Amino acid sequence: MNILLFGKIPPPMGGVTVSVKNLIAALASKGIRADLLGRNMKRLRYDLAHIHYSSLAKRFLGVLLARFFAKKVIFTVHGKFLDMDNVFNKLSVRLSHGVIVLNTKLLDQLRKNNPEINCCRMPSIFAEGFEGAKEEGNLIEREDGKRYLLLYAFDKNYRDGKEVYGVSFILDNLHRIDQKYKIVLLDINGKYRDDIPQEQDKIIYIDEVVNFISLLNQVDIYLRPTCMDGASVAVQEALVMNVPVVASDVVDRPDEALTYRYMDVEDFLQKLEQANLAEKPDMQLQSVDTYLNFCGNLNQ
Repeated sequence: MNILLFGKIPPPMGGVTVSVKNLIAALASKGIRADLLGRNMKRLRYDLAHIHYSSLAKRFLGVLLARFFAKKVIFTVHGKFLDMDNVFNKLSVRLSHGVIVLNTKLLDQLRKNNPEINCCRMPSIFAEGFEGAKEEGNLIEREDGKRYLLLYAFDKNYRDGKEVYGVSFILDNLHRIDQKYKIVLLDINGKYRDDIPQEQDKIIYIDEVVNFISLLNQVDIYLRPTCMDGASVAVQEALVMNVPVVASDVVDRPDEALTYRYMDVEDFLQKLEQANLAEKPDMQLQSVDTYLNFCGNLNQ
């Protein structure tokens, strides 16, 4: 099988680009080459084209273009929704041979309301493409007796008036979080710099790209207080690195993650303490064979 991917690899660093990079590495471990559109194409015709665009219009154009390059076309919904009343989504599905989603709720919804769609749920990263922590110096200076919570934001985005990454939720409730905790805010585009309270010592602020896996290796808990999600790459990476995760319940999370009711401060604080006392998680990633089996059965 030869595969053409529509998408990017880091930089920039983000869930989708990391997912694409992981897929390329995972396929390579199986002896399968995956080319990137416009970057390293080695042929004019492929067995499969896989679109990873999040913009609905761009996804549709990608699917349309992919029909000229590949025998079969699929796309991944990297977010929480696939509104089948939207014309771009309708056309993308009609012109594709399969759809990959990242959460169970969307999968159930599609199978119930659109049983004709050939769809499946998969993780956003696979075991064969996962890279462990690199040997780096200390990215944070730890203090004895402190527990370190990692909070990540790619940008300062909003959806339906709600802040996507939930940084404000944490900052607004900073005074409620026990003194034994310190928060490492990884804000790679510097969008929350002016929101950090003055004269406080609970936050370690990082506004540049660092090796995320190495940073995970230096903290105690990963926070994911988002208002929406697909299948967060960061959550999966944390759990694979044996770092406990406290995440909002806006989408189904891996069983190893602790979830709290979205925007419920009391429930969040309770789950934070629970994560602090719990044994470290030990999540195993799925094999890319799951992906290959789905792609291989598209004719059926």
